[in-house]
Amino acid sequence: MVDRIDSIAQATFWLVRGSDLFLFLHLLGLACFAFIVARRLKPLLAAQSDPRFDRPLERLGRLLQYGLAQWRHPRYRFAGALHILIFSGFLILVGRAVVLLGAGVSDWFAAPGTGGWYEAVAAYAATIVCICVIVEVIHRLVFKPARYAHRSADSLFLLGMIAVLMVSDSLFEGSQAAIHASQGGNAGFLPLFSLPWILGNLFGSASLTVLR
Repeated sequence: MVDRIDSIAQATFWLVRGSDLFLFLHLLGLACFAFIVARRLKPLLAAQSDPRFDRPLERLGRLLQYGLAQWRHPRYRFAGALHILIFSGFLILVGRAVVLLGAGVSDWFAAPGTGGWYEAVAAYAATIVCICVIVEVIHRLVFKPARYAHRSADSLFLLGMIAVLMVSDSLFEGSQAAIHASQGGNAGFLPLFSLPWILGNLFGSASLTVLR
């Protein structure tokens, strides 16, 4: 159990200090990522050399156009719109994701939210991305577009991971607000009808108790 909620890094989870537990989880995640990348790099390293550092300005422009601006996706109106919304949500949430990952290791990252515009936009972004993921899974499983047939399993796994990230982020915000409210403190601001707001209300109605 968690013996305190003021600091995730200093809390104790089943006799393990929070900072040690989350550092181990981060290292484990990095090791899994390195393993996956290493396997995917093998065929690339074995292929014929193809220098890609010429025309840097042209390449940078295409990266901004096709990578960040998602220039190709509108050609598929429905699936393209879902992809753009999911990608945009990730861009919005990347800053808070770094803060949440760091908060488990060090109190330096555990600055309280300001309840400002970014928190509201991030909460609604997580909600929209989660809805888009659900719609995309239904689209792939029920309607089964032919262009997705050869990569359906990988895509579903990736969509599942995205959903886990969005729900985890919202769980953190919602449970934190519910616990503070149960202790008579300031619950903070949760945007109306956002996923953190829904989960926060569910936690609050469950009458959570904090074990010290």
